Amino acid sequence: MDKTSDNAFLGGRLQILQPRSGYRAGIDPVLLAASVPAKAGQSVLELGCGVGTALLCLAARVPDLSLTAVELQPEYAALARENAARNQVAIAVTCADLDDLPAPIKGRSFDHVIANPPFFLRGPATGGGDPAQETGRETGRGRGWRCCDGSKWRQNVWRPVVARHSFSGPNVCRI
Repeated sequence: MDKTSDNAFLGGRLQILQPRSGYRAGIDPVLLAASVPAKAGQSVLELGCGVGTALLCLAARVPDLSLTAVELQPEYAALARENAARNQVAIAVTCADLDDLPAPIKGRSFDHVIANPPFFLRGPATGGGDPAQETGRETGRGRGWRCCDGSKWRQNVWRPVVARHSFSGPNVCRI
């Protein structure tokens, strides 16, 4: 049996390969992409891109963006590259830990920085048994996300992040 599924997003405008088990893109990256007020010619960095769904959704709405993505897990980074190619979108995908970003990414500034960090910490969540999903939970405990301190962000840059409030479910917020 094939380990990936081929899923349509945005009414079939995008075809996304993603693992059949573990983390799977759903509505969150679509909403995240919709919240970014990007304009043609601007640059966007996604921290923890998974299979690339958020950046691909954004690129489907806004042409001519400079897209950069960072993903910790090599299998997901490879799928993000493949998804970008099959949807004819240029995305520079780097496989790296957010605690140890490569100099070319650290040294750049971006018009928009987006992220869809893991929602559930290991304690209150039920373990799924999938190593990729568990890596996301471990990252969600704080490892890596502290690099998002904004020290390199442009003034007034829009930084949408999908977050979970204990009382209201997923929200897109500006940090």
